[in-house]
Amino acid sequence: MEIGGEKYSVWDSTLMEGITEGSQVEYDWKKSGNFKKITSLQRIGNNQGSEPYHSDRKSMEIIRMSCLRSASEILHGLYFEPDEKAEKALDIARRFERYVSGEDGGGDTYGKEKTGNT
Repeated sequence: MEIGGEKYSVWDSTLMEGITEGSQVEYDWKKSGNFKKITSLQRIGNNQGSEPYHSDRKSMEIIRMSCLRSASEILHGLYFEPDEKAEKALDIARRFERYVSGEDGGGDTYGKEKTGNT
């Protein structure tokens, strides 16, 4: 997505609902590696009084399942007692989830709220 001549990544496609080329938007972003990731996006103008959209429960469930699967793949082929392996997978998945949601505080820089045209 491009806003005001700058490129941003949008991993949550539901953020784009109701946004079309030329829409005036208000948004937040955070730096994640080499990418600027949109974290909230709101069309302004006709619907100026509405709240910004944030990921819903279904999106969070999908993120969690993805993180758990990735954690399981990391542990594949390593021997641990079943309970210990499950606990390690959950710990790794929680760490991935914090990273993906931006809650890890791992040096990611957050953008200030901005407005612009898509």
